Amino acid sequence: MKIGDLIDGEYLTDEILIIAHALKKTKAWVLSNLDKEISEDVYREISRKISLRKSGYPLQYILGVKEFMGMEFTVRDGVFIPRYETETLVEIALDYIRSKNIKTVAEIGVGSGVISISLAKFAGVRVFGSDINEKAILLSKENAKKLGVFQLVTFSRGEFLEPFEDFFGEIELVISNPPYVETNFNIPVEVKYEPIEAVFSGSDGMDFIREYFKRYKRKWDTFMEFSGSEHSKEIVRSLCRDVKFFRDLDNVERFFFCPSK
Repeated sequence: MKIGDLIDGEYLTDEILIIAHALKKTKAWVLSNLDKEISEDVYREISRKISLRKSGYPLQYILGVKEFMGMEFTVRDGVFIPRYETETLVEIALDYIRSKNIKTVAEIGVGSGVISISLAKFAGVRVFGSDINEKAILLSKENAKKLGVFQLVTFSRGEFLEPFEDFFGEIELVISNPPYVETNFNIPVEVKYEPIEAVFSGSDGMDFIREYFKRYKRKWDTFMEFSGSEHSKEIVRSLCRDVKFFRDLDNVERFFFCPSK
């Protein structure tokens, strides 16, 4: 059985990535060796993964990895997949952390840990991270060990920042990429495989953000990602009159900063 027999072009790029990952080769190697014979067992396993992808199953879950801020994170079924646009949120936060000489940050909704770990890695800050998903907490710890910042991060399961109530006095900045999709929004098939609590947030997508400000008012400087819609911006302005919005690489006002009172 030949490598080229696995490729039909329907999901060409993803097919090549799956083959390259399974064979531990580069994409260029795969394209240069389409006539190379592989064992029946390997062929069958790669074919199974390609079929999964064609059904809509996320490529990141199939490969088990996702690059973020130049680092390779482990990703796993049942945990939210990092998005490239969130790198901009991290870069904005890093600039702020350095300019203010911040030492301790808290993240709500860590997912696979990409934000917390990136801040710890590139700014050397102490980070407390929470998530209601136990799988996310375990995966974040795994990634922290893998990327060498385990001593700087503390991940705990719980709502918002409740697991870290004893450390509220130490926290200087809060960051979050929370759920912000409207519950009746028709999401892509790939997203349907991700945990719904990391995606949806009420009829207008703003329940999480409202609850955050209800619980903590403006106790800390806060960076958050959100949908960037006009409706969502109006709500954010009502919660933080001196809010500042930031644009993502697609020129959408995707992030906001609310200073503490």
